[in-house]
Amino acid sequence: MNKKLQNYLYTKEEYQKQLDEANAKLSRYSKELEQEVKKRTHEALEHLLYHPLTKLPNRTNLLQQIENLDRASAALFNIDNFVAYNDLFGAEVGDRIIKAYAKFLRESIPLRYTLYHLQGDEFAIVETDPKHHDHFKKRIEEIAKKVYEFHYLDLNGDFLLHLSIGVAVDTSDALIKADMALKHAKKSKERIVYFSDTLIKPQQILANINMTKELSQAIKEDRIIPYLQPIAEAETGRIVKYETLARLIDSNGNIHPPKDFIPLAKTVKLYPEITRIIFEKALQIAQTYDIDINVNISAEDIKHHDTKESIIRHLMHSKAAHHLTFEMLETDEIDNYDDIRLFFTQIKTQGVKVAIDDFGSGYSNFAEILKLHVDYLKLDGSFIERLDRDEEAREFVRVINDLAHGLHIETIAEFVTTEEILQVLRELNVDYVQGYLIGEPKSIEEILAS
Repeated sequence: MNKKLQNYLYTKEEYQKQLDEANAKLSRYSKELEQEVKKRTHEALEHLLYHPLTKLPNRTNLLQQIENLDRASAALFNIDNFVAYNDLFGAEVGDRIIKAYAKFLRESIPLRYTLYHLQGDEFAIVETDPKHHDHFKKRIEEIAKKVYEFHYLDLNGDFLLHLSIGVAVDTSDALIKADMALKHAKKSKERIVYFSDTLIKPQQILANINMTKELSQAIKEDRIIPYLQPIAEAETGRIVKYETLARLIDSNGNIHPPKDFIPLAKTVKLYPEITRIIFEKALQIAQTYDIDINVNISAEDIKHHDTKESIIRHLMHSKAAHHLTFEMLETDEIDNYDDIRLFFTQIKTQGVKVAIDDFGSGYSNFAEILKLHVDYLKLDGSFIERLDRDEEAREFVRVINDLAHGLHIETIAEFVTTEEILQVLRELNVDYVQGYLIGEPKSIEEILAS
């Protein structure tokens, strides 16, 4: 009996020992599971509330902070023309620039403000304490002086980045209003714009809505037409070619110049369609009436694959390509001269000539422009219109004209409005002239009738 009892107790002791070990393992497993759950939960929250690139609080995080506030102050920071760096050097370089700039911002902004990374190259800070709203504007001015320029250097280049800032102070919907101010800053090229009621223009918004409808309908009903403005030999006054200028005929028969609809067309992504319409109609006019025509084209058109391919295809199948000259604005933002050069080489094989429009008004690399092998420089009208009374304008035109002729490039002067200006241009030996003194833009029907 004693022996059986001892065996029983020993067996029980073993079972208890195994049970204790199992409980210990279960406890360890529970702790590990709890830690894993916490880790995964943290990762999920980090993904939801923090930007994956910079690890800064994101837009969702910011919205949570201000969702119950009636009023707040907000400032949005956005890198100017960042998309050009991203397109030119690739997303990997773009990400490095963003990370470096985020670090620069964090070091430049007082620690009392949380820095949020909303999207892409856009960052924000907010003030939620009503006692500090009055000081927010002053703080932003101080921050702007530090962060407006950012010097970034890596193996791909030496970049000087600039910033636009939109601010809304002590207001409801602060983030929305700061975004409106930022858009205005981008458009107006101002460094900082503060939201005010003047930025909200109901009449302009309504006009844009109506013009968008008109524009869409005009494209469907073939009411986008080219007007032609004559270009004459400066010495003889003989008209030798025409420049096409887009016009929109609205549903009431009113004729609208480009400023009324081209900027809007770019916003609503109808601009490539207008480029196509004007180009094809200009090509048809050149072929039908055997006349030389200048057609405006932008760097944006050349970057747009379908537009570029359509132009090249039409030129290859046309007998009038040699009648065309493409004019590209010098002020266009060109981030890849190689693409422009390749396009110009392709169209020149079809007999097309190339002109740089408004030369002297922009900041393009002159050496790069020369590599495009252009045929004409159109001198910026802001210099031409004051030739008869401004010696500096006259000297500028003389220098550019002599330089162009030395490179076998012909020159065209725009904005010729008086006989006095025309006489100066003749004395300077400019090749061609264009402006209201030479002739107003007209439809091909009006030109033929006259």
